[in-house]
Amino acid sequence: MITDIKTTINNYKSYPNYSVQLDKGGCKVELIGNDIPLINALEDGGFSSLIPFNANIISSGKQKLKIKIYPSGGKKTFDEYTRAKITVLFFANDKIANSEKTILKDFDIPKEAIDNKLSFFEHEIEFNATVPFDFSGELANAQQLDKVENIEQKVLAAYGKIRVWLEKGDTVSVAAFRRASDEKLAKVFYYNTDQSINELFDYSFILEDHKKLDPMPKYNVVFYGNGKLVRLERVDNKDEVLTLTGKTSDGYETTSDLSVLLYLPKNSEELIQY
Repeated sequence: MITDIKTTINNYKSYPNYSVQLDKGGCKVELIGNDIPLINALEDGGFSSLIPFNANIISSGKQKLKIKIYPSGGKKTFDEYTRAKITVLFFANDKIANSEKTILKDFDIPKEAIDNKLSFFEHEIEFNATVPFDFSGELANAQQLDKVENIEQKVLAAYGKIRVWLEKGDTVSVAAFRRASDEKLAKVFYYNTDQSINELFDYSFILEDHKKLDPMPKYNVVFYGNGKLVRLERVDNKDEVLTLTGKTSDGYETTSDLSVLLYLPKNSEELIQY
């Protein structure tokens, strides 16, 4: 597997990096790239981060970034403290430090949304990307999950299997479940050394500091990928429902979470990690 990943990446003719710079304050922001979750910045207060976008790119061509903005701090509407700026950036060569940077799109929450004290604002950015990989075959042949009977029970069963592994500390099974997904991550972020690839597939970190699996929270079943992807999200903040909590030797609480996004291949009955 490592040899295959390294060979694939070393045969790439380019190493483009597409990223999204998010800066926000006085509001909550949810970003969805190509109808795949990118980030939930739903905490109160300020937030600034450069977020890699390559993992949300399925193939070269037109890309879509959906932006959802909500009031924060218990407020019902936007006010003069609301700010949200999203910039789509292109770095020509991810293998070179300080690679040439190009701004592809720039977005600020409109002044009218604040002046009119809206309670929600949604916008979609489109931009073109050229990448050396193509994963379009997976979802093209996947089943339409939002039309599958008893889909919630099937999703809960898949999550239940993962919960058993986490309760037993079986990180080998967790890694096997996520293997195809992590292979994609290695290829879209150009991991071409034994160390970087091995670290990507090592889930022992999730049990550090004597972490234990947290109880299942209240959740929503949420579809992505035009109905071909599904996951469970916390009702309160849309985050992952599989979390583990522990304490360091100094008594500080630490948490880990496991990202899950499921699809159903053609002619299959088993939901697997996308």
